[in-house]
Amino acid sequence: MTGDQTFALLDLYVEEPVLGSDSRFVREAGVLFGKPTVAPVADDELPALARRRPDLGRWRFTAVTLPFDLQDLASGRWYTEATVRMTFTEPDVCAVRLSQQSPGSDAEIGTWGVGRPELSWKLRARDEQSGLRPGSRNQAGGRKSMGPYLIVTAGMPAFAPKLKPSILATIS
Repeated sequence: MTGDQTFALLDLYVEEPVLGSDSRFVREAGVLFGKPTVAPVADDELPALARRRPDLGRWRFTAVTLPFDLQDLASGRWYTEATVRMTFTEPDVCAVRLSQQSPGSDAEIGTWGVGRPELSWKLRARDEQSGLRPGSRNQAGGRKSMGPYLIVTAGMPAFAPKLKPSILATIS
C-alpha cells in the first residue's frame, strides 16, 4: 500500500529485555488502514432476516468497507495471525452482515459479531511456519494493493447520528 492510500497507522511493538530485569518496547511494524468507504444499503440487498424486521422502515442500513494491510517485518520474522476489531459507539447500531475479500489460499478468515455492535475479523495463516505470505495480505491482480477488505453492513435507527466506529488490531 502506498502512503497516499493510508488513512491510519497503528504501530506494533515487541518487548525486548534490557540489562537487569527491565524491558522496553520497540516498534516492529504497523497495521495500515485505508480510508473506509460508506454507502447506503437498499432493503432488497439486506440478508433475509433483516428484511423481515417488522420495524424495517424505522431503520437505515449502511455498508462500511475497511481496507487494511500489515507492514513487512524484518527478515526471519512473519505474521501468523491478525485480528481486527471494530466497535460502534452508538448503542443501537448492530451488524447484520460481515464479509471480507477472499484471502489467498495460504490464509483463512473468520468473522464474528452479527447482531452485535462489536465485530471481529481474524486472518490466520494455514501454516504457522510459513506465516501470512504477501499474496494473502495485499496482492491483487499481480500488483500490490490495499487488502484484505473488511465489510460490514450495519443497521441503526433512522434518527441515529453519524456512524462512528472505533478500530483495534491485534497481531501475532
